[in-house]
Amino acid sequence: MASSFESLKNILRSIQKNWRTSFFQILMVLMVLIFIGVPILQFIQSNNPPPQISVDTTLNLLSLGLQAYQDGDLMGAINYFSQAVEIDRDRADTYFYLGRAYHDNGDFELARSALSLAIDLDPGLRNAIIYRALTLAQLHDSNGAQKDISYALELGLESALEYYQIGAAYADLEEDDNALTMIDQAIEMDPSMVEGYRMRAVVYFGMGKLEKSIDEYTQILTIDPMDVQAHFQRGVAYFDLEQFEQAIEDWSLVIEMQPGDADSLFNRGIAYNQLGEYEKGIDNLSRFLDIVGENTLALNNRGLAYLSLGDLESAQTDFARVVETDPDDPQAYFNLGNIYYQQELFEEASEVYQLALDLQEDHVHAHHNLGLTYLFLSEIELALEQFEAAIELSPGMTSAHYNRARTLHSLDRIEDEIEAYSRLLIIDPDFSQAYLQRGQIYRDQGMFVEAEMDLTTYISYDPENPDGYYQRGAVYYALEELDKSLEDWNRTIELTPEFANVYYNRALIYYEQNQFELALTDLDSAISFQPDYPEAYLSRGNIFLELRDYSSALEEYDRAIELDPAMAPAYFNRALIYLRRNNTGAAKADLLRVLEISQNNELIAEAESLLNQLGDAP
Repeated sequence: MASSFESLKNILRSIQKNWRTSFFQILMVLMVLIFIGVPILQFIQSNNPPPQISVDTTLNLLSLGLQAYQDGDLMGAINYFSQAVEIDRDRADTYFYLGRAYHDNGDFELARSALSLAIDLDPGLRNAIIYRALTLAQLHDSNGAQKDISYALELGLESALEYYQIGAAYADLEEDDNALTMIDQAIEMDPSMVEGYRMRAVVYFGMGKLEKSIDEYTQILTIDPMDVQAHFQRGVAYFDLEQFEQAIEDWSLVIEMQPGDADSLFNRGIAYNQLGEYEKGIDNLSRFLDIVGENTLALNNRGLAYLSLGDLESAQTDFARVVETDPDDPQAYFNLGNIYYQQELFEEASEVYQLALDLQEDHVHAHHNLGLTYLFLSEIELALEQFEAAIELSPGMTSAHYNRARTLHSLDRIEDEIEAYSRLLIIDPDFSQAYLQRGQIYRDQGMFVEAEMDLTTYISYDPENPDGYYQRGAVYYALEELDKSLEDWNRTIELTPEFANVYYNRALIYYEQNQFELALTDLDSAISFQPDYPEAYLSRGNIFLELRDYSSALEEYDRAIELDPAMAPAYFNRALIYLRRNNTGAAKADLLRVLEISQNNELIAEAESLLNQLGDAP
């Protein structure tokens, strides 16, 4: 059977060589095959062995793939390399090229598979080992990446590129020191290696060493002043250092080279906003929106710029667009709440702040601003709840501590208020306003030593603010240290020449020192700045009474009572003038009024005594 089979194969070969062979000959061969029991398909396959691998085809595909890779056509490269693998599955370099293309295209699982096949075929293929290390680092397979790095280092690195790639793998693994060591070596071997400086800049940036990162990008720009990416990234580093002018300069160069660079327009807009150049910020963000369309982040920031310029209508429009585009954006509701707050639409503000909190319960600023809104709505307890919620979320939020203390004051919880200011000053010892507020509380509580200390500290922080001098002057007055009080109130007048109260207070000192002319001058000033100042008229009446100018005194008391019908001392002193003029009826009426309205026991006793003398005891 075997010999018959071989002879038939020979016949078939001879038939294949002569394409003119008759159909009859072929049919006869097939009939014999059937007769001897040989399957026709098996016969044909045994007679036509698999085609031999075409080396030329594989090399051609590799060449095309490498050209596509070089041109940045990664999908085209992957297609060519995949075809090459199908033709020849025993070439390690083909799998390496395929794995590298997959890696650069972000297909890391496929890259790992292809690179592993390359390494299986050639365990010493260093490029494949290095690229697999890079791939495994991207896949967060730290152990696998470390093994490949160690293996590559054991084999020995030969080029700047290989040192650079190992440095990149270390960078992906967040082993910054090792990354810098490798990249330093790469740059030492090739000082013109732009990507080495770029990688070193990225590592420094991640380490928070922004100045060093900037130096690396500057080195790139020394080599290639037109490197757009270096200008862009250096701008980011400048921005993070709050060197906004330099950041704007870099992004402006990017925009000059690439006018449609949306990211640079966006970043430059934010930088202008940070500098308070809101018109320029709005212009850049508007150009960004023209390129990309609706973008909630840009709309929010443009809205904030409009808000800073006082253009509430435009700001509200932008924030409303954000809400329409993304109804689940809590920041949009928060910003809208700020618009209503500035418009003093506190009910509406409270509603949208609550919507923000419904979407993001831990939005600390929404809690804080809702608390401020409740204060204006006289919902004091609700305000306190919101400030305390903000503090729980952000224990170091000084504004929440400060406003909580203010709210406790409104609730007349004085001890808690003092404790709140003290807690705030532990968090931020330089929060000067807390010293002022606590100093006022101490003064009101008669704790003058503590008040003086706090107010003196406040003045040291803000020596040009009149509030500290005014309040400390009141403390010295209460301590009867009139010279110190006079000195502080003189300084207050220097800083705020139209402050009626301080003229009134200084007049009290002059009055006690019997410097009546100076006292009258200060009271005249107080009234000129605040015409409806009943206490000033009362004091001026008292001076005229002291000077026995009863007509002038009577006019002043009349004016004080007109402004404040419950001013008991004015009635009492006017009664004294009426008595001097023997106008007993008017005097009795004023003394009875004193008994009706006064809360001062001494004054009440004096009024009763005079009424007794007049035979008209109450």
